[in-house]
Amino acid sequence: MSLALVYRIGAVYIALWVLLMLFAPDMVAAETFGTELTLSLRAIMQAMALCMITIAIIHWTLPTWATDSAHRYGVLFAFIWAAFAILNLVHMSVGMEVASVQNYISAGIMGIIAILFYIKSSA
Repeated sequence: MSLALVYRIGAVYIALWVLLMLFAPDMVAAETFGTELTLSLRAIMQAMALCMITIAIIHWTLPTWATDSAHRYGVLFAFIWAAFAILNLVHMSVGMEVASVQNYISAGIMGIIAILFYIKSSA
């Protein structure tokens, strides 16, 4: 597995969440946060989806335009992915997110992506 593939895996995972927030916001609100979708929450999800698709595009294209220094960005992304995984776990521990199997799996996936970024960037 190459570092470029890890970038692509990260981009696809982010894109899946973008699609969920744009096309199934009721499900995301209910199953992730345990709340009903309000107009304000829908607006926040749309803005967040725009930010996330930007990050996904960076993930997808970075290996092609930063070929010699992609590993440096990979270490940075390792810490960012780890921070998001930890944040999700904290949110579940204090009740801000539903402590469900799917949310723990999501945090686990982010943790695995963080580890892959770190390992492939350090090698």
